[in-house]
Amino acid sequence: MNDLPWIEFENLEGFEAYGNVPKGVIQELINRQMKEKNSVKMKCRLVLEKLKERDCFRVFLKPVSTAHAPHYYTVISRPMDLSTMEFNIESNQYLTFEDFEKDFYLMIRNCLKFNQEGSYIHKYAKNFKKEYRNIVAELQN
Repeated sequence: MNDLPWIEFENLEGFEAYGNVPKGVIQELINRQMKEKNSVKMKCRLVLEKLKERDCFRVFLKPVSTAHAPHYYTVISRPMDLSTMEFNIESNQYLTFEDFEKDFYLMIRNCLKFNQEGSYIHKYAKNFKKEYRNIVAELQN
């Protein structure tokens, strides 16, 4: 059963390609994939909620405003923030927790790149990265 490919269960036409595979095997595979997808989604939601709680100055909560940083989008080509990550969770953009993690680190890299080293916001981003690591470590225990 582990040899079967990932089935996009939103697209039921994919089932026709497995004509001789017993229906129970396909259903088991779908159930396993849905459970996996749901557990990834749950973990991402949990980490995100903890991040939002710990972002006490709401630095990462919403996209950067051009009113506050007029040149941000000329410097940063792939912006990321917690609200975008939340949208990505709810729209099933993260197939793995590592996908979620990549966006978190992108958000931090963007902040470090745009803000001058030694500035308050630069230090805040470094500390927020540590908070993230603490949250993930807490979940693993």
